[in-house]
Amino acid sequence: MNKTSKTNNTTKWSWVIKIFAVTIILASLLSLASEAALRNFSLPLAFLALIFFVFLGILFDTIGVAVATADMTPFVAMSSKRVRGAKEGLFLLQRAEIVANICNDVVGDICGIISGAAGGIIVITLVSKIENISSLMISVILSALIAGFTVSGKALGKIIAMRDNKEIVLIVGRVIHVFTGIWRKDNGKYFK
Repeated sequence: MNKTSKTNNTTKWSWVIKIFAVTIILASLLSLASEAALRNFSLPLAFLALIFFVFLGILFDTIGVAVATADMTPFVAMSSKRVRGAKEGLFLLQRAEIVANICNDVVGDICGIISGAAGGIIVITLVSKIENISSLMISVILSALIAGFTVSGKALGKIIAMRDNKEIVLIVGRVIHVFTGIWRKDNGKYFK
């Protein structure tokens, strides 16, 4: 094994260790925060939070697949022509493994945790407000619906991401361009 491949192996393992630590910290903090916030939500707000986090998980999964499957060549050309968002899209594509891992796994899993917390709060609220209702039945139905919408939404997202990966990466690049542009104006720096 040559020196370059040892360095690449070490870099990949260090990324796995970093993402493990970051995921544990983020999941713990967001789980605690969502549990605390959702306990004070009304039933309609808990449903809205549930829908939002299911949608957010689907959206980030779609972005992760688009970045993992997109070709870099058009972004190199667009970058040289100074197309807004192309440079940021190229930045994402050059780090496709990391971006896909963050989008699909970290954000997706955290959204799953928060969706589960929201579902649990909804079940507790429904059982406390409606007499003669089975908590098991409500829990099973709500869990099945959350899983069904999440899995089918991610399946649809994957179809769209694989078909329109270039457009999705460019849109994400443009969003990043807007936010980094705001940041550059504030600090005179560029996010890299």
